[in-house]
Amino acid sequence: MSKKSIATRWFVNSFSIVAVLLLILDITVFFSIQNYYYNAVSQYIQSEANIIAGVLTRFYDGSSTNYSS
Repeated sequence: MSKKSIATRWFVNSFSIVAVLLLILDITVFFSIQNYYYNAVSQYIQSEANIIAGVLTRFYDGSSTNYSS
């Protein structure tokens, strides 16, 4: 087993901590952005469905034609 210098061990340990922290930050940002866009798209689709439901309701209520003789 070869001896590693204290500078090499210090660099590897420090770099490992920074890499783990950046990975955690990256995952957090990814899920935050994903959640934001998912909620935005869900809200948009819900509002469009409500608009369509309103139009169809007015159309249905306005067509009070009696087809019975």
